[in-house]
Amino acid sequence: MLFAGTSLYVLAGDLFVPAGMLVNLLSVQLTGAAAYATGGPVQWQDMVYFSFTTLTTLGYGDVTPINSASQSLAVAEALLGVLIVALIIGRLVGAATGEHRRRRQEHDS
Repeated sequence: MLFAGTSLYVLAGDLFVPAGMLVNLLSVQLTGAAAYATGGPVQWQDMVYFSFTTLTTLGYGDVTPINSASQSLAVAEALLGVLIVALIIGRLVGAATGEHRRRRQEHDS
């Protein structure tokens, strides 16, 4: 269960990388301005770094979403990151509680 939760977390972070790159590409094509401030051209490595710092809600600030589309994507990713952690913890607690109840019932029998 822990492996599946970790895999889901990493997959979520990985899925936001191309989404962020697409938002940036469309922003450059439509407005001539990047969607993220990085101190240089936005590279895929910047988006991987930004994706996982956002997913974990660290948000160092050295890669910054600067238009509404990139900001919305960052908010969605941060919320998803918190929800995934909450789901993993809930499942682990539920599994541990169920195991405890099962052992107690066996002991009482």
